[in-house]
Amino acid sequence: MKKLFAAVLALMTVLSVSACGAVGEPSADASRDGESDAAGFGSASENPSGDGVSTEDSGTDDSARTFSADDIYVALGDSICRGYGLADPQAECYSSLIGSDYGCAVYNYGVDGQTSGELLDMLMSGEAEMIGSATVISISTGANNLLQPAYPLLGSLYQSFGKPDASIPDISGVVADMDNGLKELAEDIPEIISYIRSVNPDAVIIFQTVYNPYVGFDVFTFDSGGVSVPFSAFAGSCVSRINSLITDSAESCGYIVCDVYAGFSAADSDCVNADPVGGSIDPHPNAYGHRLIAALIEESLK
Repeated sequence: MKKLFAAVLALMTVLSVSACGAVGEPSADASRDGESDAAGFGSASENPSGDGVSTEDSGTDDSARTFSADDIYVALGDSICRGYGLADPQAECYSSLIGSDYGCAVYNYGVDGQTSGELLDMLMSGEAEMIGSATVISISTGANNLLQPAYPLLGSLYQSFGKPDASIPDISGVVADMDNGLKELAEDIPEIISYIRSVNPDAVIIFQTVYNPYVGFDVFTFDSGGVSVPFSAFAGSCVSRINSLITDSAESCGYIVCDVYAGFSAADSDCVNADPVGGSIDPHPNAYGHRLIAALIEESLK
């Protein structure tokens, strides 16, 4: 029971913790509930090879380029952007890695648990003040639009570890809430891009697709209208619907799609903390996953 409570508590922190240190200089993590601060980083390090990286360049007329020390890179998004679960988010999250690779200034406005609607609210409130000066802006959003309604499913999944005779939960009610989350995302994507363009018409905007953190969770099933559905397939279907919205909006909104989904799918090593054998349902990227996201973003500019 204590393990179940700890797992659910860890998942619920996704809804409350916020971003990295003080604006414009390296600092210790100074996150506060419901708020987002930004941290600027800049140091030289070896650039990754980018082997196995898959990106999709669509919906933009920007010429091929790469990051440079002159760039101002703003990272927007949720707990993935924030670096949730890393030993040292300020050093290991993908935006910090890019700053180290190229010596550019980085401002991370990631907020754990943030939905696309909450990102739009944050932008319109002026909290992400550096977007007006940014040369490159990356966006990681959409997963929480579906993940938040799915928390009861994750709790059931955790309870079923090591119990082959565990009851199969009915997901019918949850699916309706997740559909609403998708509708919100479809409405928010053009509004998010439109607002960014209203304050910064020239920045390169990169929108990241969402990966499936539950590949391999085939032994766990849910009931959907009397049909038994493997959890990995259910999660994959949700991810596919999110990514369709992201890719389908690229041309009309004018952003580059960074295909994190494809990159993680092709990776030779585990990119996430979720482990069907070890009993972890944490969907966040590990340190290797963040290194790969950094390489994917870097590659998407080329």
